[in-house]
Amino acid sequence: KGKVIGVDKTALVTEIGTAQSLYNNSTEGLTNGLFPIGSKAILKTAIDSASTINTSSIVSQAQVDQAVKDLKAAELAFSAKAIVINKTALASTISSAQSTYTGATEGTSNGQYPVGSKATLQKAIIAASTVNANANATQGLVDSANTTLQKALASFKASVISIDQSKLIAAIAAAQVLHDAAIEGVGNGQYPVGS
Repeated sequence: KGKVIGVDKTALVTEIGTAQSLYNNSTEGLTNGLFPIGSKAILKTAIDSASTINTSSIVSQAQVDQAVKDLKAAELAFSAKAIVINKTALASTISSAQSTYTGATEGTSNGQYPVGSKATLQKAIIAASTVNANANATQGLVDSANTTLQKALASFKASVISIDQSKLIAAIAAAQVLHDAAIEGVGNGQYPVGS
């Protein structure tokens, strides 16, 4: 009679435990460290498939080994889906806006900003900083805050008072030419003395 060859399911049992622990300790959501909605169901399907192989009495060692490989692959794929919120661009824009805010002067002179414009920029900086500090912020919220602050910063920079002095300088130069060419005196075509 043929000898019955046993199937070793130790690695499969261990892997099912590892996968189940990962499943139990994971949360779906949209924020940092969570997993996309629906991703746990995919992992659960892989766990169930491996469990079916584990409880079956008519499987080969090759099927068990393949179930271990498939479950490990499902765990890796699931873990790779962990949400990582990237706030680098937002932090950079906040820094740039804060630097511009600090260096700006309100007033009516050339190179200054309209009165009240710094307060508007500061409100935008505070709103962006609040999102940046929020551990539960989604990537969409972070990206939106960055875009909003970039627009506020661009608007602020565009509001700088720029007085075009070119016409005044040209008028002064023309007056200087007239002055330099003028002759004072009492004769015809001369200008009165002291004018």
